[in-house]
Amino acid sequence: MTILVCGYIGSGKSTVIEQIVNKLNNSALIKNTKARVFVFNCDEIAKSLYTEKRFKKLLVRDSYFKTKDIFDGDYVSQDRIMEYFFNSDFRHRFEQIVHDIVFEYIKYGIKANGLNSINIIETALPSYKICFDVDLSVWVWRDYDLRYGILRTTRNYSLDKFERINSIQEPYEKRYRKCDIILENNGSKEDFKKCLDMIKI
Repeated sequence: MTILVCGYIGSGKSTVIEQIVNKLNNSALIKNTKARVFVFNCDEIAKSLYTEKRFKKLLVRDSYFKTKDIFDGDYVSQDRIMEYFFNSDFRHRFEQIVHDIVFEYIKYGIKANGLNSINIIETALPSYKICFDVDLSVWVWRDYDLRYGILRTTRNYSLDKFERINSIQEPYEKRYRKCDIILENNGSKEDFKKCLDMIKI
């Protein structure tokens, strides 16, 4: 089984995944089949590429990236990447390369985990570009003000930084229709639990 959890920055995807994992570990499915649960975080996998020399070699094959000051020696600098990230042309080119690598990595990870496994993928992207089968897709939704409040508290985001990041994410209407379940994450713990119960595993 493969579960995709999507949502904007600050929507609570990681919290939802923690709850799904807890639910799975206490379910008859796990107890009866002895299946194992694996979590893939697309952002973490992507950031790990920056520490690999071969990632720089891959980027500089494209003359577009050769002219950009995004490298720190043999590696990609995350800080320098962010300076260019609000340029839509740069972002689309960069993300296309990164997403292809990340999803291929997950594809082979799922295969290596075996048939008796449950794989959960956390990503900001919907499923249109993913190269593996998804059994259940969940869109985690949290209102704008709540997302900003969370990121201001946990990551010290300024309003300007939050708005800039939020502005480059696809409109909600283009994304949520690609998911099986909309999980509202705006209310109390009780409301959240009711929403989580929508996920039948």
